[in-house]
Amino acid sequence: MGQTGALMQAYRSLQTQVEQHMEKLNPRPNCILADTFLLWTGETAKKFQIPRIIFDGMNCLTRMCNHVLYFSMVYESVGESELFVLPGLPDHIELTRSQLPFAFNPRLKGMSDFNEKLLASESEAYGIVVNSFEELEQGYVDEYQKVKGDKVWCIGPLSLCHKDESEKVQSLALAPESSKRPFIWVVRAGHKIEKIEKWIDEQGFGERTKDRALLICGWAPQLLVLSHPAVRGFLTHCGWNSNLEEVCAGVPMVTWPQFQEQFYNEKLVVQVLRTRVSFVKSEAFLKAIEMVMEEGKEGKERRKRAKELSKIANRAMEEGGSSHRNMTRLIEDIKNQAKIGN
Repeated sequence: MGQTGALMQAYRSLQTQVEQHMEKLNPRPNCILADTFLLWTGETAKKFQIPRIIFDGMNCLTRMCNHVLYFSMVYESVGESELFVLPGLPDHIELTRSQLPFAFNPRLKGMSDFNEKLLASESEAYGIVVNSFEELEQGYVDEYQKVKGDKVWCIGPLSLCHKDESEKVQSLALAPESSKRPFIWVVRAGHKIEKIEKWIDEQGFGERTKDRALLICGWAPQLLVLSHPAVRGFLTHCGWNSNLEEVCAGVPMVTWPQFQEQFYNEKLVVQVLRTRVSFVKSEAFLKAIEMVMEEGKEGKERRKRAKELSKIANRAMEEGGSSHRNMTRLIEDIKNQAKIGN
């Protein structure tokens, strides 16, 4: 909790400045829309007597998984690597304790206390805005609406608003090389970037793949790359923003979740939507690439579902689409609350 605690302290330091700024505004705001981890915004909303709406950059499946885990405590009776079923969900979802977010790890000092404060803060919020769209996870949207009393607004994918660990990385790099297919490898290894670049040079990886590979060290325009018609597959850690960008682009994925809610997201795209292929160990990466790229019936069906989801995602953001309607519904709701307050 060291760096996390420091980040939370930095978040709290914003409260006074924000409230001072709000005091000067004329007219006053009708609501506060804040990230779920900014707990102090609940106090600010009470002070100014306006509703507080939480923004969550994840999805309703993640929300429902956390909800059933918190109230069922089903994970407490199983071993670290033992699979268990999350009860009460629209689909049969299995996880292990080692795949759960930090909030469900009792060994992390201070996490339980923070989680209790987070849940209390969320229960006091007027509603929640989610970066997802109804057609992507309708069953989980419906279930979460029941939990939150219909105060859930799915307004994504927000990425459509912008149209205009070294050894393991090294072993993974050999899989696309062995596949004999053209590929793009974006290397973002943080403080280990120099070590990766040295390996690429010394091992001759760049020279061997220069005729069919594009190596990018640093940032790359992911959405632009995914939208290119030549891209047939993508390796992802299953961060939700990346998942949404892949859905919008209609590109099948190979999933490689690492921690937190990424394991939830993998269940959605692999098991529920069936547009992705999962792999557990680096040696299985080559097989996963072939599965995503295959021309057989299963591969064609996977790409077909990915393209269909892309069309649905874009329609959701258009005028009259589900996310557009939800944004309108949210605005009208806040207007009505402002009238009641006056």
